Amino acid sequence: MLLSVGLIPENELTRNAGIAIDEVTGGAIIDERMQTSVPGIFACGNVLHVHDVVDYVSMEGDKAGKDAAEYSLGKAKMEGAIRVKVGPGVRYVLPQLLSGEEDVLLSMRVMAPARNVKIALLEGGQAVKTVMKPRVNPAEMIQIKVKKSELSGCKEITVTLQNGK
Repeated sequence: MLLSVGLIPENELTRNAGIAIDEVTGGAIIDERMQTSVPGIFACGNVLHVHDVVDYVSMEGDKAGKDAAEYSLGKAKMEGAIRVKVGPGVRYVLPQLLSGEEDVLLSMRVMAPARNVKIALLEGGQAVKTVMKPRVNPAEMIQIKVKKSELSGCKEITVTLQNGK
């Protein structure tokens, strides 16, 4: 398991292991189970992206530990991936790959402060899920829970920030 503590992601181990790295976050690309592009290697904390609140790091660490344990028991395999892409107004989204087989928590940051906006998850231009936010700020993590039923039939999701009107 890879874990980085500190404000700037330290990814020498990630690079040396041949793990795919997100150009925006400087951290490992992961699936919903916190697994990197190298099977059996899981990542959390600032090895993925900069966190504003330690609670998010703790939640990721707990999830990565549980998922790594399931993997070691042969229970956690990534089946069929839904790519998660960034659309207008969004800086990045984690995880970048979803199976669609379980509910998932997306973590993201926006490009600029805004008020009364809608975060939309689109598949082929059609809304899969929308969430209204009274305000968003690049310095604050946004988390959205997505149910597996909302991902049914999806191949690629684009997360966008839209005017909320």
